[in-house]
Amino acid sequence: MVIYFYQTKFQIGEYNIVLIKELCRIHGVEITDNPQLADAVFVSICDIVEMKLILKAKLFGKPVIAGGFAGYFPVARYWADYVVHGEAYNFIREFSKLKNIEDIRHIRNVSTWDKIGEFDEYIDYSLNPIVKVTKKGHYYYTGKGCPQKCKFCLMSYMQEYKTAPDKYLHRAFKSLPEGGLLFPMSSYFNYDIKRSEAKRLGCLDIKIKEYIHNSGVNTGRRIRTAIEFVSEENRKKLAKPMKDDEITEFIRITYQQKKEVVLYFIGGVETQEQIIDWIETTFPHNYNLKPRITMIFTMLDPQPTTPFQAFDISKRIELSGEAIFKEAQKINRRIRVHRIKYIAHSFWRTILQRATTEEEIAFAWSFRNMKDINKIRDATFKFYPHLIGDESLEDVKLLKRQRRDYPGIPIGRYGLPSKSGIA
Repeated sequence: MVIYFYQTKFQIGEYNIVLIKELCRIHGVEITDNPQLADAVFVSICDIVEMKLILKAKLFGKPVIAGGFAGYFPVARYWADYVVHGEAYNFIREFSKLKNIEDIRHIRNVSTWDKIGEFDEYIDYSLNPIVKVTKKGHYYYTGKGCPQKCKFCLMSYMQEYKTAPDKYLHRAFKSLPEGGLLFPMSSYFNYDIKRSEAKRLGCLDIKIKEYIHNSGVNTGRRIRTAIEFVSEENRKKLAKPMKDDEITEFIRITYQQKKEVVLYFIGGVETQEQIIDWIETTFPHNYNLKPRITMIFTMLDPQPTTPFQAFDISKRIELSGEAIFKEAQKINRRIRVHRIKYIAHSFWRTILQRATTEEEIAFAWSFRNMKDINKIRDATFKFYPHLIGDESLEDVKLLKRQRRDYPGIPIGRYGLPSKSGIA
């Protein structure tokens, strides 16, 4: 088989694509720079907004094979000819044996518009490459899934949380060039490593409780963590049940250890006033500019199959990153606030993820460039009100509900032995 990778300039060097190309090399799948010479076109769609790549790839007149996190949503299998669900290790090995491209539909983790494949969680960590992404920085794939079980995030509900064996992480450190930094790719970093290795770590995703317990050691100079909500009650119900006192201590230690911090929040269910009041009572008053704390807000985007999947997105509250930054600077000058995308963008993302028919998908996609939330909301209420949802934040039964079936999401899991027998 000969394949062509269609990718944007922003995807060049993306780890998933580099990994798939490496698997193709190992199993003898030829990659061409000329789409006309290919049997099929590969597309990576890690985010729902990248669905447009499928439409562009189809212009080459070849079968389009899509993979990536966003392949879980029905729109992918309606638009692509084939969708690969889960990991690529088994798929590439089986794909390399095909004689006719049409036989791809028989691979177990492949879906088409009329067939839903299984979800493949198998990872052979021994095959994962180390990918240089900056002058010093190198990515290495160290884990998949997430143990946090946030009630709105698909990542925790689609696959089991797993990490690479320690020996592969240490091997990655040893293979770095002099002065190289390692960026371990996983939902958070939970390895016990030496101080000498910690000095070679790039940006890390960490858990606040563990960071406090270790007094900030064995991490890189820049760390990331998700707080999600400013209310302890909301964190307990929907995300990570950490206390405000723990966050205050975390901020204190990061200042003491000179760590740059990136904090992630979910916007839409708490007001701007609540957020600013929380910063006032939780963050130590500090008028030094460094090391900085960057706050990133993403509007609540409850994903299918999660306990919070039916939340009414018309109830979300709009936020201004500029206003939060202005008030936060009066309290702690380490704080920076990323620009918050307009709420209309988040609205169409959510209804596109919830759409399960061709008509619903075409309706949702038509709003991708619209910034007027009122027009999108009114049209959706009129034609497809179920895409908006009908559950509220206070619905405790919803928060306890188990995952529900969702048309278009692959079910089942399978794994095959590694070719090398190591992983």
